[in-house]
Amino acid sequence: MRIRDLSALGARVEAERLPTPGMIVCLQRGNAVVFGVMAWREENQGGILFDEELDAQLFGPGSKEAEEAAAAAATRKSLETEQERLRRTLN
Repeated sequence: MRIRDLSALGARVEAERLPTPGMIVCLQRGNAVVFGVMAWREENQGGILFDEELDAQLFGPGSKEAEEAAAAAATRKSLETEQERLRRTLN
């Protein structure tokens, strides 16, 4: 699985096979682990909403993940909107 966009609230990922929306998922990099819910899936891409805000230090400054996180800051609002939609769907 590749992380395409990363923010404090979630990630857009890409893989041949992805979990069904609503399933609990886990992303791991080294010893860093974050849990979330698969919010959406379209073909080979999907969105994960994290259970709690991601600590940017987990991915270290200067890393590819940190660069992706900075680039994904613009997508934060859409992730917040998707998180709210998912909450309404699950409740």
